[in-house]
Amino acid sequence: MSWRATCLLLLVSSSSLAVKREDFKTCDQSAFCKRHRAISSSTGYQVDWSSIQKDANQFKAGLYNDETRLQLTVTGLTEGRLRVQIDEPKETAIRHRYIPTQALSGEPEQLAFEAINVDADHAEIVNGDKLAKAVIHRSPFVVDLFNGNGDLVTQINAGGKLKMDVFTTRDDGVQYPDGFWEEKFKSWTDSKPYGSSSVGVDITMVGFRSAYGLPEHADSFALKSTVGSTDPYRLFNLDVFEYEIGNPMALYVAVPYLMAHKKEATAGVLWLNAAETWIDTQSTENSKGLFRKMWNTVVPDESVPNFTSHFMSESGLVDVFFFSGPTPQKVQSQLAMTTGVTPLPPLFSLGYHQCRWNYKDQDDVATVNSKFDEHDIPMDVIWLDIEHTDGKKYFTWHPIHFKNPKQMLDGVAASGRKMVTIIDPHIKKDTGYRVYKDAKDMELYVKRADNVTDFEERLLLDLVVGISHATDLISNVSDSFAVCMDGRNEMVECSSEKSTFGLEMGVARLGHCWPGASEYLDFFNPKTREYWIAQFAFDRYEGSTEHLFTWNDMNEPSVFSGPEVSMDRDSIHYGGMEHREVHNIYGMQYHTATFEGLLARTGGVDRPFLLSRSGFIGTQRSAAIWTGDNAAQWSHLEIAAPMTLSLSIAGIPFVGADVGGFFGNPSEEMLVRWYHVGAWQPFFRAHAHIDTRRREPWLFSEKAMESIRRTIRERYALLPYWYAIFREHAEHGQPPMRPLFYEFPKEDKYFDTQDVTLPENDGDKSVSAALATHFGNALVSPAPSPLTDEERRMFSRLKILLTEKEQGLIESEEEDEEALVQESGDSDSDYDAEEDEKPEQSSRKPWTKELCDKMLEFYRSKDLEDGRRGASQSFKRMQNRFRAHMKTEYDLTLLRKYEKTGVIPSERYSAMRQLASDVRAKLGEKMKKGVPIHDTDIRKIALDLNKLNAASGNFKASASWVSKWKVHHRIVSRKVTKFVTRKATKDREKVLKQIDELRIKFLAVVRKNPGIVIINADQTGQVKEMHSTRTLAEEGSKDVVVEIESKSATTHSVTVLPTIYLDGRQHPIVYVHLGEPTGSLPAKKAVYGNKNLVIGASKSHIMNREAAARYFKEVLFVQPMPKHMLLLLDSWSLFLNHSFIQGLVPKGHKVTILNIPKGGTSLAQPLDLCYNQQWKCVMRRLNDAILVHDIDFVLHTRDNLLRCISQVYWAFGAPMFKEYRKYGWYRGGFLTTHPAPFVTPPKYMFGEGSEADCPCSEPGLIRCPYYACKMPSRWFDYHTGAPRAAGEHTIDVPLYDAHTPVWQRGGTIVPTWQRIRRSAWLMRADPITLLVALDANGGAKGVVYMDDGKTHAYREGQQYVEAAMEYRTTSSASATLTSKPVGKFAAKNWIEKIEIRGVHSAPTAVTLKVDGESEQSLGGWKYDKKMQTLTLRKPAVLITRGYTIDVAF
Repeated sequence: MSWRATCLLLLVSSSSLAVKREDFKTCDQSAFCKRHRAISSSTGYQVDWSSIQKDANQFKAGLYNDETRLQLTVTGLTEGRLRVQIDEPKETAIRHRYIPTQALSGEPEQLAFEAINVDADHAEIVNGDKLAKAVIHRSPFVVDLFNGNGDLVTQINAGGKLKMDVFTTRDDGVQYPDGFWEEKFKSWTDSKPYGSSSVGVDITMVGFRSAYGLPEHADSFALKSTVGSTDPYRLFNLDVFEYEIGNPMALYVAVPYLMAHKKEATAGVLWLNAAETWIDTQSTENSKGLFRKMWNTVVPDESVPNFTSHFMSESGLVDVFFFSGPTPQKVQSQLAMTTGVTPLPPLFSLGYHQCRWNYKDQDDVATVNSKFDEHDIPMDVIWLDIEHTDGKKYFTWHPIHFKNPKQMLDGVAASGRKMVTIIDPHIKKDTGYRVYKDAKDMELYVKRADNVTDFEERLLLDLVVGISHATDLISNVSDSFAVCMDGRNEMVECSSEKSTFGLEMGVARLGHCWPGASEYLDFFNPKTREYWIAQFAFDRYEGSTEHLFTWNDMNEPSVFSGPEVSMDRDSIHYGGMEHREVHNIYGMQYHTATFEGLLARTGGVDRPFLLSRSGFIGTQRSAAIWTGDNAAQWSHLEIAAPMTLSLSIAGIPFVGADVGGFFGNPSEEMLVRWYHVGAWQPFFRAHAHIDTRRREPWLFSEKAMESIRRTIRERYALLPYWYAIFREHAEHGQPPMRPLFYEFPKEDKYFDTQDVTLPENDGDKSVSAALATHFGNALVSPAPSPLTDEERRMFSRLKILLTEKEQGLIESEEEDEEALVQESGDSDSDYDAEEDEKPEQSSRKPWTKELCDKMLEFYRSKDLEDGRRGASQSFKRMQNRFRAHMKTEYDLTLLRKYEKTGVIPSERYSAMRQLASDVRAKLGEKMKKGVPIHDTDIRKIALDLNKLNAASGNFKASASWVSKWKVHHRIVSRKVTKFVTRKATKDREKVLKQIDELRIKFLAVVRKNPGIVIINADQTGQVKEMHSTRTLAEEGSKDVVVEIESKSATTHSVTVLPTIYLDGRQHPIVYVHLGEPTGSLPAKKAVYGNKNLVIGASKSHIMNREAAARYFKEVLFVQPMPKHMLLLLDSWSLFLNHSFIQGLVPKGHKVTILNIPKGGTSLAQPLDLCYNQQWKCVMRRLNDAILVHDIDFVLHTRDNLLRCISQVYWAFGAPMFKEYRKYGWYRGGFLTTHPAPFVTPPKYMFGEGSEADCPCSEPGLIRCPYYACKMPSRWFDYHTGAPRAAGEHTIDVPLYDAHTPVWQRGGTIVPTWQRIRRSAWLMRADPITLLVALDANGGAKGVVYMDDGKTHAYREGQQYVEAAMEYRTTSSASATLTSKPVGKFAAKNWIEKIEIRGVHSAPTAVTLKVDGESEQSLGGWKYDKKMQTLTLRKPAVLITRGYTIDVAF
């Protein structure tokens, strides 16, 4: 094998690796983080009251403790903003601390204070607009921050954690903390010539339970509590290979911004610091403590929920921007005012982007381009990764594969499309490379710590110098081979355990081969920026055209051979700044220079488009962001929504996650689902690793391609809407993608919602959501129980039978029965044999048929005595006429029952007495036979006898009747004594102590291993008798012996082994172990199977060693599995055998096992504390329903039992039960925060409404718990226009045939394009269709915006058109739709159709009046009564013209 081929293999084989945590620091390995996090008592800072200085817009004072003096500055800013800075005093500082002013959109506009009042113990500072106030407490030093409503919402240093290591010189006589002057990590040493310069302080959001922000992390949208459980959230831009989910580890973007929200207020804080930052977070409910007297004035409750964050940075200063709110929208605008907005992007960039590492040559690009047209799939951009270059030298083209780039670009542009090429910050060290040589000659590179030598990334062996045809070699080499060097620089074959980078066991493994030895440009140097900007000129970047745009990757910066795969912290930038001070802003400095280059190449005329992986505060002003190198895993699809939401609310709105996942090969189902989600994120791109299979849409099945095509076309239909909301963002700062609580701020149930987003249009600047997009977890789960056609028919039939049985009872006896209980006040001992009947009143005369007919005739009389017309008489009139026979209102109920049944009450009463006696006799026979009996059997016997004897036409043996029957006949539920074994009494105190010790071990493991995945598994069984070990027996009986087998028995005893995670997830697969007479599953007959089941068998349903091994190997230890998991198991002998389990763990993975002590499962086993009991309850309820209604479905056969287990386990895994699953962990003492309110599975599945047909296309036996969204307003299905009433709706999303669940909110107008063509650019002048959704008042508002879609002309001379539209219902007989455009752009778009949703009747006339023209009748309208939709066809008016449409009803 050649050296060229060997090098390339390193590239190919790398994708099989996962993140190596040991390559990245934990807080304990970071000296400053460890010191700051260890602060347990106040650092003792006070305000030097004598040092206070006041001027118009600033308050200054000295701070001091026993060790350090600092300087406090509070600055008033416009629009309810305050800035709080704590720095070293200028007169004593030996070095200035870096402030990343580049992150701000300009110098913040200052505002003079309204007042500064200084008292003996505090100073009160009122901002000039009275929208914010600060109170500075003297001792201890605390800053209280209030919003314009006078609410205390934020505190700085309330926990006393303020700490700053001032720059200093080394004194040999002083004992310094570890890592103060020098810090080591693995083989790297970080020198600190000025000592540690770390800074930290705690910031408390007062009265808030929930907070958001701090991107970028692959974690939940709502921030979790890290104190005492995991590492703090880390912000340190890094190239993390195949990042993990649910982990506070650093990723590619660092935005130290936090927003807290509650019903009454919203507030935000921005920590302006570009150094490595850790943030400990905790949501607590604390006493008011130190400032009780003051708090009692502003926060009267004794207990206050707080969200506390402890910001800890390696350098910089305390520089906090406070945003007072008090609404989410106001906080967002305050952030935008401070850090800027995304300028209106070019129209094409909102379309679909097709990317791959790499399209191999120009022919490949041309083929992909034509295939999209061939399959009628719109697409706007084709992307090229690093292989398009000449040996990874950026601004060059591969001399063979891309030898005529301009021809390629022109060919793509002819289709109305663009291209993007990648340009990374590492400059290949090659003296023949123009860019490298220029920068070397001009001294533009970052320096090493000596500030003389250029910083250089040098791989230990540079194999790629001179290779220009690397991609040709991919198919000729094995992807399992890698090259390493031993100590003699000899090539050896690497084992898979070798480290990707660095030294391990004396062998250095080479990482990726692009581009070998490299140097890094210093973008803090003005000359560097000037040079870089010039490289994008068309004559400098040869082959580029106006249709080519740029992608900046690897700009964290990623340095393969550096510490934590990044640049050494003691490297030096322009002006003597250490890299540690500027690390998080380096990537932004790089991409802003690129943005300026793209801008300059057309003289500022055209809008640039730029994608960056790394970002910081202010990134949004020049780049879109994607969530980096995700993987083709369901968890990565699920996390896309919370990750992009976090970035959006932190000020970076043009965001998206790579569709399909960068690493790995998604299944067809996963890919289709990913398109469903990706099409509703602001940035919509599909991308894939070079080692993955090609995945263009047409390479999958026809139905998959059709689904993808439909999804992409839906995106293009909404491009006018996306364009309008990006325009709204550029004007007012509101992100296009918003969390649900933005629109429903007082609905606390939505505060943590992360799978519903609002791509919003602010038509009248009132911030009203137009669309809600549901990215439900079920959308992104593998849906482990899809039904075959046969199963679908079976479950559908069963559901119908259940429903028919219930609906066959014409009268709602449940209501009557409930009323009876409340009305009678009878105790259980007052048995009444007739269900829903009282014994005839002794004072009431007996009824005869003649009397009943006479009373009924009068009751239903139409001609009333006073001349009124009515359907029936009142009880008072009936009593006056038939006083001897009509004593109570219940007698009127009996009369109505006679009307329906023809049974005279006295006759029915006697019949029911006889029925009750017959039931007792029949039950006695069963008891003598030793058959176990339950309430279900009583109901069955009673219903059968009633059917045989026709005692009552509407009798249904309700639970109330059974309960009273048992009391009357002295029948009770008793334990089956034959089954009971008395165990020795446990030493409860000993067990409790062991459980406490277990919890301590648990916490220690979690703290030591941040990001560890925590799992609980437990067995739950059901024997053949569904109701287990209880039966009905005569009161007083002692020995209760039964024969096992009743009609309700299952033929197979079974053990089910469910698995749940600490974060509330349920494992997608469940292990089922059957008891089979032969000890194994039948070989000749196929046993039912489903992809969420692993089925085993033995003679007993009790699991054995083989079964346990199958559980671990086929269920739990299945790839992709976490790198490190903690298993919480009970004390079953095989679970105690740790060596047995560890022997099954796959290589490269780690499993820690903790066992719950014997006797402690009922106290500490999460599954046992909630899940298993509810599981058995659901299975029993299913069994009872089938039995009572005599449905032709034999549950107790093997296959049907497995079908039900599969369905129930699938249902239990629904996202709506996440908090319920977490509750078991909370009860067990492993979670300290009580889960949010939840409903249990049995209550939901069999609750109110469950008897209605399940709307899912795959109906089940139970109420479907998936895709439930509560819509608190009037909503319409976006795709069909069907109205959705307020309340809970269950929506099924079939894989291929359904749309993403999207609803249009009443009160909005959404502009769309319905003539879908090959690209957005070609559609820019197409006709508009308006979707008008009416609110409860019959109104709606919206905006349509259009410009040239390309240039900055919209900024000058009003070269745009923006039409504000409003629909108003002016009376019960009239409505009007108006459009009022502004702007001077000569748009060619005209209104093709208007669909008005929520119209309750057909119009009598529709007229159109265009400004400056006469009124005309508008024909061609159509009204759909069922859908309540009025469609107006071809108003044919340009969006540049004002018009009014009047509708008469």
